[in-house]
Amino acid sequence: MKSRFFICVIFVGALIVSGCSIGLRRDSEKIEASLLEITPLGSSPEVVLEFIKKKEWQTKGYSQQSGFYKQQPGRKAETVGTSHIQASLGDYCHFPIGTTNTSAFWGFDSDRRLIGIWIWKTTDSL
Repeated sequence: MKSRFFICVIFVGALIVSGCSIGLRRDSEKIEASLLEITPLGSSPEVVLEFIKKKEWQTKGYSQQSGFYKQQPGRKAETVGTSHIQASLGDYCHFPIGTTNTSAFWGFDSDRRLIGIWIWKTTDSL
């Protein structure tokens, strides 16, 4: 009985550490769609900041003077919004390559309404 409990604790811990609990391994588009369900277009920065706080993610920045710079392969880079919030959603191991960080950017218009979200994944390799 004790060994089963110990195995369950290790398994749950591994899921949490790997980032599976919030789906960081999913495609960026799927993560973005999930975030849009919870922080829909038109949301205020306060709603987004409260959501980030509730999820215990790390806020990396809140600029009220500039939007975020959206860069995607094969597309022209663009600035989204006139203000933005950036948060680190977490990291996961991408063996044997390295560690992948997943960040989210929320862009707001001049009326402080959410107009776009972008998921940015970066991998640190050995």
